[in-house]
Amino acid sequence: MKSITPKYLLLLFIVVGFVSAQNVELKLYDNIVTANEFFKAKDGSVGFILMKPAIMKKNETPFGFWLPTDAKTPFLIVTEGENGKPALSVTGKDFSSKAKIQKSGNKSTAVYTSGSGAKAIEISIQSDVHSNSLMPLAKDIQCVIRVTTKAVKNPHLTVNLRGDGAVALVGTKGVTVSKTVQNNAVGPNLLLTAAGETQVAPASSSQQKSGGTATFTGGSEIQFSIAGSTVSDSQKSLAQVTNIENTISTKTEKTEMAIFNEADKSNPLPGDTVTFTIFYHNIGTAPAKDISISNPIPEKMKYIENSAAGNNTEISITHKDVPPPQQGDVESINWVIKRNILPGEQGSVSFKTIIQ
Repeated sequence: MKSITPKYLLLLFIVVGFVSAQNVELKLYDNIVTANEFFKAKDGSVGFILMKPAIMKKNETPFGFWLPTDAKTPFLIVTEGENGKPALSVTGKDFSSKAKIQKSGNKSTAVYTSGSGAKAIEISIQSDVHSNSLMPLAKDIQCVIRVTTKAVKNPHLTVNLRGDGAVALVGTKGVTVSKTVQNNAVGPNLLLTAAGETQVAPASSSQQKSGGTATFTGGSEIQFSIAGSTVSDSQKSLAQVTNIENTISTKTEKTEMAIFNEADKSNPLPGDTVTFTIFYHNIGTAPAKDISISNPIPEKMKYIENSAAGNNTEISITHKDVPPPQQGDVESINWVIKRNILPGEQGSVSFKTIIQ
């Protein structure tokens, strides 16, 4: 049986979703991941794969992977073979302004065409929500960027995406981006994991740097999956996307729990009642079983009898050792969770104390 003692203080918000017209989206607890949205910011930049709060505040901008605006870094390059000369180079601005987007159910396709007749080159980006038991909340978005042409015998694709947060390589096939505050990465994380023959890496200067570039390379098509972390703590968020990438790349599942402890009063006074809520969250890729949580009663606080609560749990109380027949004060509250906790799933238990 796994036993966990809370060490982190973080409030997890659970809010409702946001609906967009032409992109595909993946709903997480407090965020939504979108693809093929081509969100246009006030500065003229265009977002391609983004993570946004489920409820957007005024003047708030999502973060994630954007189409490059630097003229020296095209969004998409088609070459004759891996090291051949470019047959087509498309800027992010050109692609987003000319691509035609169609949506059908959970599938969105953006199509860009250059030239005509025998010289025509078509680029399509298809994003599709898939059920995937190895991912948080059992879903991910799978993206395929494909070139169709008779003008190039052996087309090879290179795709550059600009991260507006901290960009870093995760495992062997993943690249992640998260927000930065004063040049420090903060959660949550947005993860792209290359599939098939596709390779991905951030530019050498972009690791853990705001505004870094992720470069995907492949043959006539580039494939990757898109997922987002379901926790906001920066370390736990990175651990979660690392677990996801490892499961996709090696087919190895892992269970890992994140525990967050919240008190409903920050500066309680003697006689005040304080409610503690412990959130448990599976940041692994396998169901968590036989999880126990133990929370000590803080100093200068007294447990309120029968206040411990938690759905699908067995609750026990540990008392301080004192000579019999006396009974010591409550030392800790213990829960055993009597259900499977799926990847990305969270729950909570709670208890009350009074300030002495």
